[in-house]
Amino acid sequence: MRALILTLGTRGDLELFLILGRALAARGHEVTVASSPFNAAAVERAGLQFAAVGNAGAREQLVAALREAGRSTDLVERTRAFYETWLRPQLGPAIQAIAPLTTRTDVFINNLKLVLRRGENVLPGVSVTYDPPHKVEDLPRFGPQRAEVLDLVAMPQALIDPERRWDVHYHFSGFWSPSDREVEDSPPPRVLEFLATGPAPVVFTLGSMAFADPRSVSKCIVEALALSGRRGILVRGWSLGEIDEPLSPNILVVDEAPYEPLFARAAAVVHHGGVGTLAAVLRAGKPSIILPQVACQRVFGEILLRERLAAGVLDPSSLTPEALANCIAMATTDAALAASALNWRERLLREDGAARAAELIEAHGEGLRHD
Repeated sequence: MRALILTLGTRGDLELFLILGRALAARGHEVTVASSPFNAAAVERAGLQFAAVGNAGAREQLVAALREAGRSTDLVERTRAFYETWLRPQLGPAIQAIAPLTTRTDVFINNLKLVLRRGENVLPGVSVTYDPPHKVEDLPRFGPQRAEVLDLVAMPQALIDPERRWDVHYHFSGFWSPSDREVEDSPPPRVLEFLATGPAPVVFTLGSMAFADPRSVSKCIVEALALSGRRGILVRGWSLGEIDEPLSPNILVVDEAPYEPLFARAAAVVHHGGVGTLAAVLRAGKPSIILPQVACQRVFGEILLRERLAAGVLDPSSLTPEALANCIAMATTDAALAASALNWRERLLREDGAARAAELIEAHGEGLRHD
């Protein structure tokens, strides 16, 4: 099978599709990832074919669009602003660029709810959802709902839809997480040295979205850790890329770090609630504190609160050291949170969402061929 994946979003979007692409390639399929030119190296490191699409906008343009969207305090408006300033301008050129590729594509995979045609026929497709809707009644907007397109949900149904209210045509695979052979065994030496000098730290990683004022957020983090008497590791990523060191002797700032081994050594994790980060935190068995930057991340936060997996969901635009410190204290001491986190860790470690997704895609292709 020849699969074409289109992704034009943030670093988190790309990483998820690389996991799926590797799972498909491991099963003998040919995978091409179509994405922004600055993602070429990451795709090629994953052992997948790359096709440049969209305009030649630099990574800095994407970060600028994220930061501009972050100026709004309305999480729904942030999502809309990012779509208008970044995704919409990319879509037209992207569709033109991948049109020649469809002649040798067996299945088209994307999270933008796009349906492509090859001649008069709809190209077999996979519409991927990894953002929970605010309410089940919103689901018709989440997929094209046609026979040629598989509606694939890259989340565990037990967490997202425990009452099974989603229609049966949505196929849940579970979270897409790296396989054991893809996960680094330990953090880099600098992180290991910091970990060895004291108790388990609180890890802060706030994703690909960019804060309009990252320095005020970092100041709040420093003060909250001081109030709670905790050490911290702050992963800059894209959201806090302008932060300088040192913030405090008790805080280590790093550009990037492998999530799985880092979270395993954390006391708790403060994050934005993006699906990839959230899955890694849950698989590590750690309580969360959610600082959502778009609406679907707030919904994820509410789900974690329901399952006693988060100590709080805080608005980054009105964040205070006291509120964050209180959540840190709860996340690192509450026995019920710790027990629930360990329970969900055991449940999720029994799943292989990417492999299940690959199976569903294969079955979808086979079913269409036999129709």
